[in-house]
Amino acid sequence: MRFEQEQQNEPSKSRLIRFSDNNGVPKMAVEESALYYIESQDNYVRIYYELDGRLVSYMLRCKTQTLEESLLGTSLMRCHRSYIVNMRKTSRFKHEHERAKITLSHPSAKPIPVSKSYCKQLSELLENYLSRPEQG
Repeated sequence: MRFEQEQQNEPSKSRLIRFSDNNGVPKMAVEESALYYIESQDNYVRIYYELDGRLVSYMLRCKTQTLEESLLGTSLMRCHRSYIVNMRKTSRFKHEHERAKITLSHPSAKPIPVSKSYCKQLSELLENYLSRPEQG
C-alpha cells in the first residue's frame, strides 16, 4: 500500500492524505482535519471522515499495520488493534476499571476503545491535544 501526504501552501489548510489499496492504486484523498478514525475489518479498513457535516466512511482493502506505518507524522495514532484515531478530533478520554475509551468530537462518532498496551502513551499524547484548540 502506498500513502502520500501533501502540505498545502496556505497555513489554514490541513494536510491532504492520500490512501491507496494493497496494489498501490490510489483510491481516495482526505484532508487530515476531516479524518476522525479508521477501523480495521479483516483485510480491509473503513476510513471515517466528515463530509458536509456528516460522518461518512469509505472501505479500502489494505493492511492496518501498513496503514499505521504510513501515518507516522500525522495526528492519527493507533489506540487499539482495530482502531486508529485522529488525536485532534478527540473530545474526551475516559479511563476506569482497566477500560479506556475515547470520545470523538463528532456527535455521531461511536466511542473508540483503547487497549491496555496503548493506554499510557495515548493518555500522555492526549494531554497535549486536549489542552490546545483544534487546527484546520
